[in-house]
Amino acid sequence: MPVKSFCSWSGGKDSCLALYKAMKQGYEAVCLLCMMIETGDRSRSHGISGRLLDAQSEALGIPMVRKSATWADYEKTFLSALAEFKNKGIECGIFGDMDVQAHLDWVANTCRTVGLQYFEPLWQCDRAKAVAEFIDTGFKAIIVSCNTGKMGEKYLGREISTALTNELVSTGVDAAGENGEYHTFVYDGPLFNNRIKFTPKEVKMKDGYAFLELVLKTA
Repeated sequence: MPVKSFCSWSGGKDSCLALYKAMKQGYEAVCLLCMMIETGDRSRSHGISGRLLDAQSEALGIPMVRKSATWADYEKTFLSALAEFKNKGIECGIFGDMDVQAHLDWVANTCRTVGLQYFEPLWQCDRAKAVAEFIDTGFKAIIVSCNTGKMGEKYLGREISTALTNELVSTGVDAAGENGEYHTFVYDGPLFNNRIKFTPKEVKMKDGYAFLELVLKTA
């Protein structure tokens, strides 16, 4: 029987690849869980708007659960969401961590607290190979935020590709951005029923990061 699961969703490449690999291994994605900033209009880490996240949900055919939180009450809010999932018969959480032990420990502790299993299909994979698999599988994504101390904002809007990965590595940036160098927005791929169409609007700066605001095209 498929394992009923939620996917911890950022809107970016790692959570998308993790979802893809988990579904290939028999996990059933009942819903996506995305943590938002306290105002609820953008995702906590990637700065992706609610409208674009909903467009991903629709294209994937998987319901989206969005929870707003400050950093101070992030864990409490996350645990509350997991408890709701547990009560609805969800058994497992799918996460896209690669090799940062503190991230895995946090996932294990939070899931254990509410009695859920967790699955990390990307765990201990080679970072560059994970990006290559994302590209080779046919997913499409662009950079929507970057650490201005490690990368210039010129990378905003760039398509994730082999050439870009090589360029980033040559400048000392991690291929997958696992050190917080950049975040992405996935707009197409083998799990998507349709390509998400959007246009760039403006660049905003906050806490050492540059964010590219995208506007969903509805026509």
